[in-house]
Amino acid sequence: LATFDQRVEPSAVLEVITLLANGEERQIRLASAAEVEGDDLIKRQAGRALDGTWVAFRPVVPLEPDSEIRITVIHEVAHHFGIDDDSLHIMGWG
Repeated sequence: LATFDQRVEPSAVLEVITLLANGEERQIRLASAAEVEGDDLIKRQAGRALDGTWVAFRPVVPLEPDSEIRITVIHEVAHHFGIDDDSLHIMGWG
């Protein structure tokens, strides 16, 4: 679950989230309403967030147990702090 300080469009946010598992990028998809409802932790966290300010997602292929994961929402966050596309490309985050 990713939460934000403003309303977001989940499908647009999904496009800027990167999931690495054991150093390999994995495809992700939006979690269904049934998946959110069926996961007590995610359901609680989503319930605490303002409407429209969270995105629940899952890997397309289940991860191995004990996978080391890294989730990045970097590109759009960088724009929020004034970093332009050219600078992001130079840094390897374009």
